[in-house]
Amino acid sequence: MKKYKNYEEYLKSDKWKEIKEDFRKNYNSSGWDNVCEVTGEILIDKYEMAHHHFKYPTNWEEDSPENIVLISRDLHALIHKIAEEEEENPGLDHNPQEKDLENRHKYLSYLRKKYIEMIINDWTQKEDCLLEISRTKSNKIKDLSDRLIEKNIIIRALTEKIQSMDKKNG
Repeated sequence: MKKYKNYEEYLKSDKWKEIKEDFRKNYNSSGWDNVCEVTGEILIDKYEMAHHHFKYPTNWEEDSPENIVLISRDLHALIHKIAEEEEENPGLDHNPQEKDLENRHKYLSYLRKKYIEMIINDWTQKEDCLLEISRTKSNKIKDLSDRLIEKNIIIRALTEKIQSMDKKNG
């Protein structure tokens, strides 16, 4: 059984190349090498794609194609950020030695849900920002309008006073 010094060494190994090839032939749900399995996004450059492990095996020789999904690099970065925030890998109970395709589908569903949550959160933040800008602008417009009304009242009062003085002076 081969021991790898670290993850980077494993990613350079023949074992990893075999797993990616087996994955490409048998497990890629889209059937395409350039389609993110979570978002369906078609990426032109293969370097925009990433193979993501559900969980990191304790022994890399036990890694398998069922333990990876093909996703965009941006989503891959997001998944690792989510995992850090949750302080655990977000994968379901998945043993890389078991050929449990149902778990793979559950994991893809989980990733899609997280992706949608991210989009909704992003939209909500943008909407909140726009609402705040709108409120601020509305408040400024209301303040300007109130000042104009006050000035208009003052101008009317002055105009009436001047007209009244003109009538007296004749």
